[in-house]
Amino acid sequence: MSHANAGLPPGDGGGGPAGRSPSETISDSEPESTVLELALQRENEMLREQLRLLNQQEMARREINANSQPARAVEELERQKAELRRLLEIASDEKMGLEAEVERLRQQSEDSAAQARDAAAAREDFEKMYWQAQKDLNAYDVRLLQGIEHSREIAEHVVKVRELRTTWLQEADGHTETKKQLREAKEKISAQDEALRDADETRERLRAAESRLMEKEFSLAQAIRQLEALGITAEELPASSGMRPPLPGALAERLDVRERELSEPKAQLTEATARLDEGLEREEILVAEAKKANADHTRAVEALEGSLSCLRDGVTGKEEAVGRLQEANRQLDESRGRLKANACALTEELRGESAKVQALEAKLAVEKHNASSRDWNLASLQGELSSECEKVNMLRGAESLLRTGISAFLTRAFGPGPPAGWPSLLQDISRDAPEIGGSAAAAGHGSDQIWVVETP
Repeated sequence: MSHANAGLPPGDGGGGPAGRSPSETISDSEPESTVLELALQRENEMLREQLRLLNQQEMARREINANSQPARAVEELERQKAELRRLLEIASDEKMGLEAEVERLRQQSEDSAAQARDAAAAREDFEKMYWQAQKDLNAYDVRLLQGIEHSREIAEHVVKVRELRTTWLQEADGHTETKKQLREAKEKISAQDEALRDADETRERLRAAESRLMEKEFSLAQAIRQLEALGITAEELPASSGMRPPLPGALAERLDVRERELSEPKAQLTEATARLDEGLEREEILVAEAKKANADHTRAVEALEGSLSCLRDGVTGKEEAVGRLQEANRQLDESRGRLKANACALTEELRGESAKVQALEAKLAVEKHNASSRDWNLASLQGELSSECEKVNMLRGAESLLRTGISAFLTRAFGPGPPAGWPSLLQDISRDAPEIGGSAAAAGHGSDQIWVVETP
């Protein structure tokens, strides 16, 4: 028997550099060992160990044939069989591990391809977002220019409003002068009211004079009654000439004095009453005109106050509109700054994504290359494993022939043996003594020799 990789130094099992992960292999292009190549080296070492054990087995079989010790030969055979079974299990585990590693690498390659596709899609999305942001920025520029033009129009309108406000203030000053004149007119009306009150007092005095006149007339009537009591009637007095009947001297004098006293106040009373009536009529006319003028001025003042209030409201509204426009301009400036910053950030992110996409593409290419090399290594390992399985099958056949030869030898040497036969005894011995070692190492043979044993 021989092995394809027997005698090769460690690390020459057909694999590449070992000891680095796939991500490190992608990021570093220098040739280094991979995990798969380390596994191949371990597999080569295991195969060398298997060849050494096979040589020991051949040496043990030669020693069994030389010394004719059936129990020890059966024990050594069982030990070698268990060792072969262990080696087969280890080889099967290594094969499963290699298959899992290959599957993991394939999955990693697929994930890298999916990441590359996602990065390309993200790059397209970022490009769309960038162009959309550029369009929005252009639209904001247009809106900003329109807002600036509108601000200019509003500024011109504000200048006009200020001029109009100055004009209205001048008119308000005129209205203030008018109010002053109205106050003066009210003061005049108040003076006229005082004059009317004085006229009322004069009227009261006239009424008092009339009452005194009536009292004097009553006194005159009493005097006439006294004259009648004296036998002189009023009809006997001359009506046209104004002559009176002769009276006693004292009474006639008193009567003349009383008539003179009453005639002058009566004439004054009549004249004063006429003047008072004329003055009252004039005062009533003046009062009516003053009330009418006062009402007109009051309505004019109310209209002026309403127009002034409307003007103030309009100016306040314009000032609020100017404030809102200034706030809108400030917000537009802030929005423009934010959009520029976002555009710069999106550009940087797009550049970063482009670099990431290029790195992922390079990583994908390296992964594809590594996957192809690992597939080739796996195929070579599968071929080697198949050859090893064939060798193991050959060893199993040799073991069966050896067991048959030993049983035949024992039968010829010692007879039929136990009731169950020599094969059953050999199985019991191999089951009871699994820890007994061979004597191949004590024989001093090399571990790299290959023995061929003939079955007796």
